[in-house]
Amino acid sequence: MTIYIYIRLNKTGESWMLLNATKTDNNGFFNHTWTPETSGRFEIYAKWEGDEIYLSAESSIKIFEVVEPLNTQMIITLAIVVAVILALIYFFTRKRKKIVISWE
Repeated sequence: MTIYIYIRLNKTGESWMLLNATKTDNNGFFNHTWTPETSGRFEIYAKWEGDEIYLSAESSIKIFEVVEPLNTQMIITLAIVVAVILALIYFFTRKRKKIVISWE
C-alpha cells in the first residue's frame, strides 16, 4: 500500500510551505532530495494525513542550517597572495652573504 507523505518547510521567520508531496513505497518508506536556493536556518517536518482506518501522523520538526559554499576562486587568490607575501618576507629578511673583493 502506498500513501502520500507531505513534506513542509520554512525558512526561520517565514511561513510554512509545502515542499513536496511524495508517495511511499510498498514498505512505507519514502525519500526526497531538496537543493536549497538560499542559505539560512530552516525547519522541516513530514506529515501523513491519515485515512479511514489510521489516524494522521507527523514527524518532529528538524532544524538545520544551510551555508554558502566556499568560493574556490577566492580561496586560490588568497593562497597566491599569502605565498607572495611569504616570499617577500623571506627575501627581505634572509641573511645576505658578504662579498669580499681583494685587489692584489
